[in-house]
Amino acid sequence: MRVPFPVRRLAIQAGYRLGGWPRRVAAGLCLLLAVASAVSSRRSQAAPHTVAVATASRNLSAGSTVRAGDVRLQQWPAELAPVTALRSLGLVVGHVLAGGLALGEPITSTRLRGRGIAIGLRKGMVATTVMLEDAAALTLIQPGDVIDVLAGVNADAVEPQAARVVATSARVLAVLPPSADRSVGSVVIAVDQRTALALAASSGRQMTATMRATP
Repeated sequence: MRVPFPVRRLAIQAGYRLGGWPRRVAAGLCLLLAVASAVSSRRSQAAPHTVAVATASRNLSAGSTVRAGDVRLQQWPAELAPVTALRSLGLVVGHVLAGGLALGEPITSTRLRGRGIAIGLRKGMVATTVMLEDAAALTLIQPGDVIDVLAGVNADAVEPQAARVVATSARVLAVLPPSADRSVGSVVIAVDQRTALALAASSGRQMTATMRATP
């Protein structure tokens, strides 16, 4: 291990100023201090800063309630941990997942239903829920996908309207599959205010989605 030059120079100067064994003792102490300083510096550089991150301890499906055995805390390098990652099991256990999780995946606030689903949206964008009639299509959609939403024919209307596209290139924030008390699944998507109004105006019509290539 190379001793820093200033410390070596100090040891040499001490050797000239002192004679006999005091000189050797002073030089030895300086060298020991230099070695200890170098070892401490190397250890601090080798150990990266880590943070606790809540992760899935098994594969979890969207719509399931997180239980204590489903999650665990793991140490992640601070620069790799997601900004919205939850760092306490108490913030996760008991909440419902808005999207599925794979084993070892970090749990972020956007993956929990009702927790920060709109975090990170651009100005003018909102998160809105769309109920989808096509259960098969719903199983293919995942958070992060880009979809178009189509409003189908409303057979109950006095003058049935033709199917039309009501949302284009909408980013999926969460997927809520059918459950015991809800026969129709839905997706939470990010859209602008005008598109949100168009979706609301299409309430009552059968909605479906087509997937786009993720940019």
